[in-house]
Amino acid sequence: MEMAQPSSRPPRTVTATSETSVDGLGQHGAETCPLCELPDVPFLHIFSYLRNEDGESLFAVAQACPRVSAFPSLWDGKKVNLGTSPRYFKTSIENLLKALRAARRVSFFLSESMWSMSNIEQEREDERSRGGEELSKDTHCYPLAHVDEVIQARSLALLRVAPPVDTLVLSNLCQESTSILRTYTYFETYAEFRSYSSSGFLRLFFNHPMDIASLIEKIGPTLKHLKSTVAVPLASLDHAQNLETLDLNVASIRVEAWPQPKYTITSLLAVASLSLPRLHTVRLGYDTDTASLDLDEALHSAELLLLALFAHCDQVRCVALCSPDVMPLLDACPADLQRLSICWPAPGLAARLGRMQGLKDLTIKLDDDEDDELESLLRACSGPLERLELVGMCRGETVRAVRAAGLTSLTSLVLSSWDPPDLRHVALALSGLPRLRLLDLENFSLSPEVVRDVVLAAIATLELLIIDDTREPELVTAVKELVTVVKELHVGLRLFVRDNAYTLFFRHSAAESECALCAEFAATVGSKGDERSARIEKCDVAE
Repeated sequence: MEMAQPSSRPPRTVTATSETSVDGLGQHGAETCPLCELPDVPFLHIFSYLRNEDGESLFAVAQACPRVSAFPSLWDGKKVNLGTSPRYFKTSIENLLKALRAARRVSFFLSESMWSMSNIEQEREDERSRGGEELSKDTHCYPLAHVDEVIQARSLALLRVAPPVDTLVLSNLCQESTSILRTYTYFETYAEFRSYSSSGFLRLFFNHPMDIASLIEKIGPTLKHLKSTVAVPLASLDHAQNLETLDLNVASIRVEAWPQPKYTITSLLAVASLSLPRLHTVRLGYDTDTASLDLDEALHSAELLLLALFAHCDQVRCVALCSPDVMPLLDACPADLQRLSICWPAPGLAARLGRMQGLKDLTIKLDDDEDDELESLLRACSGPLERLELVGMCRGETVRAVRAAGLTSLTSLVLSSWDPPDLRHVALALSGLPRLRLLDLENFSLSPEVVRDVVLAAIATLELLIIDDTREPELVTAVKELVTVVKELHVGLRLFVRDNAYTLFFRHSAAESECALCAEFAATVGSKGDERSARIEKCDVAE
């Protein structure tokens, strides 16, 4: 079919008028809306002029013209503002239901504005001036009698219309301010829905762990990734049999559903028998700002969770302990764990690490001032360590510790530093890594001369070198010189320049099928989930 050419007239912004409101279109129907009868090409051309802020207009049209839902590109980035005031809550929920029914085939963004403290005080003043009862200071600007009704309406709206999602993020609203948290007692948790196949997400508010348990039960069949800093009843995870990654704040782990404060035999047995057959990654941290348990009780609950997961989930191969406070949980990890992320320093960490016989991938988040004992920590890795990533303050002493640790099986080294050392220290470290294949230098200042020194110091097995785009004016010239260095010194070395995308310089012809090494790096980059890693440009430098 021949595509229609756009008109030369300047684009006109399309908005919903009083005649094209949601209610109006719903009453008149599609047969009285000539716009809905247009062929696909002019139909798309007209609605492509809608701004992202005109999501309400698009939803209004969708009520009369269901075919709008068949064009996902029209919905991309559109926003709908749903008021949170209790006076307009019923109308907002009705609009939400209509919007989601119209766009149920795609993901989109729903923004809800938060009230400031001044808004809340104004609401209370307005209520007093009308002679009504003053609003409770422990509620979200309306009497307690209406709280349950509002919570039930929001939960019902979500459970009825939320599209299938694979990622759920639960977090505290306004968690940076305890005063705001007290004001927002009944709306201190929100759920954020994302889909890896779309740039949009749906955000709705939740109240307490009982609501969260119901939510997980509802969307469990499609849920693959769960991240939460708020209380999640562990037994509810049994509904998420396809879960692959679990990221929790141990201070908010709850064995029993709210409001039960203590464990019961039933709840303990439910968690002890928890089996998630596809779970492969567990991340645990401790955030005192969102803590509902003290540290000792939090660690006890987290240990119970880990023991249950490792007992019934044989495929768990990666654990990330994201705070020094949770390092004791390393004792609950099996000795044959393959991937581990830890924080340094932490008391007794070297001894705990010494029993990890199967460790192949280790990430260490370094404190600003502590690397004196890093060598002993690395020597404690008795397993065949293949990949090491150091994040934080990588100084000269840090990279020297890497060399002194005798990591002869290491094939990948990633250095990401806020204040990187001279690369000549890195060159010295490379001489002690005879099997190194990949070197990733993030935030390092580079020049062709320095790279030449690094490559010369490295052994012949180095195959991948990843550097940053420094965004200097002479970048193009510098990259060309770096490519020359790569060509001269290593026939098999690939150079990756990290900027908005990854640019790959390689020796084999671009016409050839991608080699296993290139494919391996592409998979590694893609697994980081970084927007810049979505595109890998290739530049053939073979003569």
